[in-house]
Amino acid sequence: ADRAFSEDRDVVLEAVRSNGLALQFASEELRADEEVILEAVRSTGGAWIYADSELRTRRDFLLRAVTANYKALKYMSEAVRSDPEVVLAAVRQEGRALKYACEELRADPELVLEAVRSRREALEFASTDLQREVSFFDVAGSPWTDVGRSPVGEVVKIGLCRRGDVDGGGSW
Repeated sequence: ADRAFSEDRDVVLEAVRSNGLALQFASEELRADEEVILEAVRSTGGAWIYADSELRTRRDFLLRAVTANYKALKYMSEAVRSDPEVVLAAVRQEGRALKYACEELRADPELVLEAVRSRREALEFASTDLQREVSFFDVAGSPWTDVGRSPVGEVVKIGLCRRGDVDGGGSW
């Protein structure tokens, strides 16, 4: 990329708003600019990999990034994907962020409940053991109903049918 353009903050901001991956062509200084990075991540979660390495370790900035676009979690380190607070921020933005959490957090009933509150379909990313645990669904029932989700019975049936436990056919 033309050096003059890669160092022009306004040009880079416009570019990353259109396609976050344009961040890779920005100057080092702009790849360390919080606003530029957040705009890039908001546009494309994968832009995270081009952000300044120091910013990628700052907890406050990690939280802002996953709040801007949950898909950024996919490109974060295993340590970050194991951080309950960061993953919680991501699943509150979009329940399907649970897909990118470490296995241990995908088995955490409270975290999974938050993900399902955001999007019922997030249940498919919960650990298999948690999906099968009927008592989890009993506990989770009221919040789903409160936020306009399906009643617990329907959610349990969906989970069981998807695994083939009801009719004996199919697999998860």
